[in-house]
Amino acid sequence: MNSGRKAKLYKIILVLCNVFLITAAVAGSVIYANNVRASQVETKALDFISTVESMKSVSQNYLDSERGYVENWAAYINEQQMTLPEALEFLRNINTNPARFIHIVDMDTFDAWTASYPPGKEQIDTYHQYQGELTEWEQAVADSMMEAYNGTASQFQMVGRYQLEETLAPAVSVGIRITLKSGNGTKDYLMLRAIPAEVLKKTWVFPAEYQSAEVGIMTKRGDYVIQSSTMKSLSFPEYIRGVSSKKGWNACRALCGSVRGRCGS
Repeated sequence: MNSGRKAKLYKIILVLCNVFLITAAVAGSVIYANNVRASQVETKALDFISTVESMKSVSQNYLDSERGYVENWAAYINEQQMTLPEALEFLRNINTNPARFIHIVDMDTFDAWTASYPPGKEQIDTYHQYQGELTEWEQAVADSMMEAYNGTASQFQMVGRYQLEETLAPAVSVGIRITLKSGNGTKDYLMLRAIPAEVLKKTWVFPAEYQSAEVGIMTKRGDYVIQSSTMKSLSFPEYIRGVSSKKGWNACRALCGSVRGRCGS
């Protein structure tokens, strides 16, 4: 009798042990699978961030090269003591890329001239909107122009985004001050090399696994320079306001404030 009870108890203990081992094995497998999945997600996120950082470097190098052209041309114009018509003719001949537009801007009146138009027809109205009473966005463009003119712009700072008169397409610019002969004296102007936003966007080449990725460029205020196709809003903060909860919107405001604090107003 005792022998039968012991055998039965042994079987129960054996079954319980098996159930415990199976449960532990399943739980261990689930935990391992979740850890592997989380690790894969983190690795993919880090790979994507690394790719975006690479595209950032590409954009920085591209704009640095564009700024290099402007600096070299400005140095030659200043050295040769050119007049405004002479500078426009020089720029018309040396700017061999028709997808780039060279403007000379009088920062006192915001009168401007483009080297893309023939002699006598160069004057444009592109920059007149950035004087007088301005919206926050217009003031940001005017401020960036003045910083380029004064030589106080940061290394990666651009002028824009604004619409080109020549193509009616959005563009950004890099610029520098030049000094031109005017009558018996000289006058300073801002020379800008305008780059269509679409041209800048085409410098980005993403790997095949990121075909659905959307990347843009915005100013530290949250205004778009290059807008991704799904962010249908006037600015990035407005996009976040539309798709996020109040908590998400507050987090976005805190992020924008942090960026402005590190980069300046």
